Amino acid sequence: MTGKRLTMVQFCAGWDGSSLSALSIVNGFRRRGWKTRVVFGNPGEVADEFRSQGIETQVLPHKSWLRTDSIPRFLRIMWQEMRNAAQFRSLFADRQSELVYINTATGLCAAVAARRAGLPCIWHMREQLSHVGGELKIPGVFRSWLPSFCRRHAQEMVFNTEVARAGMIGEGGGGKVIPIGVPDPLGDEEWTPDDSRRELGLSMSGKIIGVPGGLRPVKGHDWFFRSVAPLMSERDDLTVAVAGDGDPEFRAGLDSLVAELGIQARVKFLGAVKAMGRFYRACDLICIPSRSETFGRCAVEAMACQTPVVASRVGGLATLVRHEQNGLSVPFGSVAEMTNALGRLLDDRELAGRCVVAGRADYGEHFGETVYQDKVCDLADEVWTAASLK
Repeated sequence: MTGKRLTMVQFCAGWDGSSLSALSIVNGFRRRGWKTRVVFGNPGEVADEFRSQGIETQVLPHKSWLRTDSIPRFLRIMWQEMRNAAQFRSLFADRQSELVYINTATGLCAAVAARRAGLPCIWHMREQLSHVGGELKIPGVFRSWLPSFCRRHAQEMVFNTEVARAGMIGEGGGGKVIPIGVPDPLGDEEWTPDDSRRELGLSMSGKIIGVPGGLRPVKGHDWFFRSVAPLMSERDDLTVAVAGDGDPEFRAGLDSLVAELGIQARVKFLGAVKAMGRFYRACDLICIPSRSETFGRCAVEAMACQTPVVASRVGGLATLVRHEQNGLSVPFGSVAEMTNALGRLLDDRELAGRCVVAGRADYGEHFGETVYQDKVCDLADEVWTAASLK
């Protein structure tokens, strides 16, 4: 059946994994014939990309409600978001929405509005709470209440991994696990490593370790820099490229750290990189040193580009990166083990080659974009059908 009307609520409009997954899902819905509008929580550059692809967008400001463990502040934000729900309810009515898809755990007001309007809602949870290593916060007294509240406001919940589901609503709490699928980062382009380095302004000689991901404490850049510094002191041809932007204060702290370690001349911060396939191809090795990661999109993208991966053994990365099979997996925080893993993949061409072959095979079998889109769209069709029969 075609022509159904769907409203997606996407809090972030920056270039990050959440926004890119939202774009993929929307294009899947459009392929199925759904008439889709995306509502962002704040303005951002990625919205231009949506519009360039013919996707209708708008901005309706709302807050992230899971950002504090202070009870008074949490209750104040809850009250504000309950009031904001009225705007979303009006929007859903104006659009004659038949299904609401919330692409982040932060979309409280949209979930409340959908329930008040009697609209079926799918709530896609991509994050984790701070007590299990994530960035979202809620007062401890409300943790046991959160799963039932979320279930009450959504006909179905989606999680990227079992880790994400257990961290948000507990084991046996329901919901569907649908691993993220990503488009081939290289697309139809035949970019060589030299092409990619030239495009990004990176060194045309020597080896490059790339670090993707936003500049936030949870991404573990400080641990990485302390681990790579001994290698850089031994290897004059080794440089580091960091893709991603974020908090200026955090970036300033990283600048101070690399200066303290004496490696600042060979570390290049590229800021946000849109063509990430070129970044992965420019690098000899990708490192993902996250403190917490519900899935690990950057690892999948690197595997798709046939670039070997070293990652921390946390969250979704712990199952995604299989040690010495499709990459190397390191306990978070161990400088010695991270230094050793980076050195091994730089020097052992046979090991790196095995990891590259296995990683590309994993991408093709489990993480292709079309498979992901079809699973999400099938679920949406089921939820819409069940609601329409009531």
